[in-house]
Amino acid sequence: MADLQDLCRNIGFESVETYIQSGNIVVQTHLTPTDAAHQLHQGIQNTFGLDVPTLGLNGETLREMMEQSPMQQEGIPITEQHYTLLHAQPDPTDWEKLMSYDYPPDRIIQGDQVVYVHCPNGYGQTKFTNTFVEKKLGVGATTRNGKTMLKLLEMSGNN
Repeated sequence: MADLQDLCRNIGFESVETYIQSGNIVVQTHLTPTDAAHQLHQGIQNTFGLDVPTLGLNGETLREMMEQSPMQQEGIPITEQHYTLLHAQPDPTDWEKLMSYDYPPDRIIQGDQVVYVHCPNGYGQTKFTNTFVEKKLGVGATTRNGKTMLKLLEMSGNN
């Protein structure tokens, strides 16, 4: 993670913080989230020779995703909440297809470029995995648990 932090500083990002060994990075930049993600993707590719998908969100968007989560509003324990963050807006037909799946006790809820995943028995037991969502929606995604989302929100200063 130290090498990743150095790369971010070399790109020109400021106040670089990483969270655990998960690839989560919080930075300050004048770039849009999309441009920052692109810069980071290129930097990782050029520096480390890895083609790693990157997703950029600003703190406000992160806060809105959490506030708009039906799971938060229902008071579901944070340990049962997961957020599958989408790299692009899926086709409405693909959304419909994804939302037609039913694997109780787990459930998914469509958000704005996010799939809220409620897993009462843990993410390791769900069929609504990151790969499942990516295949059904035809877009790249990354999934974070509720505690990680809260920590990233705190780190962004938008909590």
